[in-house]
Amino acid sequence: MSTVTTSTVTAEFEGLKAVVTGGASGIGLAIADHLADRGATVAVLDRDTSPVADGRHVAVSADVKDDAAVRAALVEATDRLGGLDILVNNAGIGAQGAWTPTTTRNGCACWTSTSSASCG
Repeated sequence: MSTVTTSTVTAEFEGLKAVVTGGASGIGLAIADHLADRGATVAVLDRDTSPVADGRHVAVSADVKDDAAVRAALVEATDRLGGLDILVNNAGIGAQGAWTPTTTRNGCACWTSTSSASCG
């Protein structure tokens, strides 16, 4: 019979500062929590930061479809954290509707759907 051991939470990110886009819910929030559980100070960048109003993470509002808003939010997050070591680009939109490539930007395809754009 084998024994299953549970690893203890380590402080592998102790002292590091992280930003997680789309970090107020879903996978982004799980990533933000995981980083914080392991010692990082985390800022979440999201359109609606009310789910993280408990103060565990630094909340910064921005819509990733707005390039200027994202740039300003990253400056704010970096200032509030006192630096930036980790950036997790998690934010996105649901893959619903018809998707077609519309153009390229920096060698990458930009996609639009009938409801939203993913390339600014």
